[in-house]
Amino acid sequence: MKIKVQVVIEYEDETTETVVKEIGCLQRAAPSIETLGIRLDEGKAILANLQESVVAHQVAEHMKKHEYCATVTNRIDGMAIKPSPIAPCLGS
Repeated sequence: MKIKVQVVIEYEDETTETVVKEIGCLQRAAPSIETLGIRLDEGKAILANLQESVVAHQVAEHMKKHEYCATVTNRIDGMAIKPSPIAPCLGS
């Protein structure tokens, strides 16, 4: 038996594609008392992969919404970007 554990990340803005990432895969032979459930090391590995994936996407989402322009030093709201504050950053 092969058991895949996946995380599905859906964004609220509908412009970002849904992400499906495999965070673990368990292999089991014939079912027996010894192979029931998840071993501690498997659980820790799955949790570590889940944490890594969730944090990476949360940080990326936060950074996208809170971009800064180094030249102008004004916050640029990722949800409502105005062309004029960005122009000095792009060299126009």
